[in-house]
Amino acid sequence: VGSDVMAVKAGGGTEEQFKFCRKAKEAEQPVKQMDEDGVSELVLEVFPAHSVLLFCDSKKRCENVSELVARVISLNPDMTTSIGEHKKEEKIALLNALKSEGSGFICPTLRRTIPYGLAYHHSGLTMDERKLLEESFLSGTIGVLCCTSTLAAGVNLPARRVIIRSPFMGRNQLTNAQYKQMVGRAGRAGFDTHGESFLLVKQNLTRIVPDIVTAPVEKCVSSLHRGGGRGLPSLILNCLHLGLVLTPGEITQLISSSLMTLQSSLLSLPPLPSLVSDSLQHLFTSSMVMASDETDLTQQVISSTTPLAPTKLGRACVTGNIDITWAARLYSDLSTARPGLAVDTSLHLLYLVTPYDIAERSVFTASTYHNIYMELDEPELAVARGLGITEGVMVGLIMGRGGKKLQPVLSRLYYALMLLDLWRAQPIYSVAEKFQVSRGEVQALMASAASFSSCVFHFCQEVEEFWAYQELLEPFSRRLAHCCSPELLPLLDLPGVKAGRARQLHRAGFVGVGDI
Repeated sequence: VGSDVMAVKAGGGTEEQFKFCRKAKEAEQPVKQMDEDGVSELVLEVFPAHSVLLFCDSKKRCENVSELVARVISLNPDMTTSIGEHKKEEKIALLNALKSEGSGFICPTLRRTIPYGLAYHHSGLTMDERKLLEESFLSGTIGVLCCTSTLAAGVNLPARRVIIRSPFMGRNQLTNAQYKQMVGRAGRAGFDTHGESFLLVKQNLTRIVPDIVTAPVEKCVSSLHRGGGRGLPSLILNCLHLGLVLTPGEITQLISSSLMTLQSSLLSLPPLPSLVSDSLQHLFTSSMVMASDETDLTQQVISSTTPLAPTKLGRACVTGNIDITWAARLYSDLSTARPGLAVDTSLHLLYLVTPYDIAERSVFTASTYHNIYMELDEPELAVARGLGITEGVMVGLIMGRGGKKLQPVLSRLYYALMLLDLWRAQPIYSVAEKFQVSRGEVQALMASAASFSSCVFHFCQEVEEFWAYQELLEPFSRRLAHCCSPELLPLLDLPGVKAGRARQLHRAGFVGVGDI
């Protein structure tokens, strides 16, 4: 709290739980001007002898704090020399590896901080970059890693000291579970003899500290009843498709064994038959389920013993692992595109396999989008016009008249244009720079689109009229996963070979696994 270090004691009231321990070391004036919170002093108390994980509240803050600590170290010539010489060759090798993974590109921030044994880690980096930094932290090449809370839950990176720079992550206050995940990295058994953690809090926020540090463990509760069609209706549809249940009565019996039913009073849920009835009604309305003996000429009354079966759309939804809430939209999009599918460019197919969940988040600025649109070739412009995105719409976007009706299409097309550049084997960093997004987002889009493309392919296998999509999407998904030229695909079957290595092998005359 400010410069006071308070020790956390288990049990007792607030006064007993937080006891004054010591004053943090006072920084010199030049450092104080750069680092008001004293983060760098806490880091340098143990670094470079020991490792530090520094959790920040945003991705940008991670980068800024890593540069801040590097600047503070650079003010001390002796420390700069000793830290710079520590594992110098390994640091050079790490920089070269990052450059190789980025097809010649390396983040300017990492280029400046790695010589000091510092780096940042968040979802804006590619998976390969993150893996290299994690391995370097474990080996001691990197001694301080500035990261977001996602690192705490996903990767086993123990440290001597954990510093949580803010009681907030993004806009949300830290939960007790998140806090324990973070501080649990300090002094991990088998890696270190002891560990310590620091939570930095301003004086006016001390009231929220007990909620974070000493709150009871959160209860584990079912979420099966939430999420609209994603919860209970999805479970029922899958069970019907697998033949685990047949009638509404059997469905009720199956659901009665769930955690949701056991916690029904805690969750204040309506009676189970009512929940099952609402879910079935949702499936009937969405044309996912029908009575087994229902025809176009009959209107069946559903009872607890009526046999049920998934419809064609329901089967396609389960086979393709498509979210129920997107199934009707996907079917509509594929049906609409089928008569005029553009095959002189990959953009139309890429648009159809751009995941709906990613496209829900708009990442473009009007000026960037307009510039990219104006550089498109005629086949791509024809696809855009077919989707309703004309030059007039782009001008309206610049003028601030972006219609809400076209917003989902605009966003999805923007992501599809990113995929088109990747499809043409453009490096991830150049696509990220062109579309003004992080490299991690570009790579996540590529992986999600490849996965969704495979889902759409299996979805189409259950729908006879989509036979043409089956033929087009089968080879499409595999190439999309790597986004490279087709001649490199055989080489990518080799373990550990990625696009860059595959290109080197191909240039050397190795065109397939047999040649190797």
